Amino acid sequence: MKNKPYYEIDEQAYHRFDQKNDMFCRYLWDKNLKT
Repeated sequence: MKNKPYYEIDEQAYHRFDQKNDMFCRYLWDKNLKT
């Protein structure tokens, strides 16, 4: 744990969550942009 940073351990989980969140956020701001 001392050799590996915390963010490196959760890189895969974070990337997957970020991708899912990006779609949701994109839908929100895209809707606002079109309106």
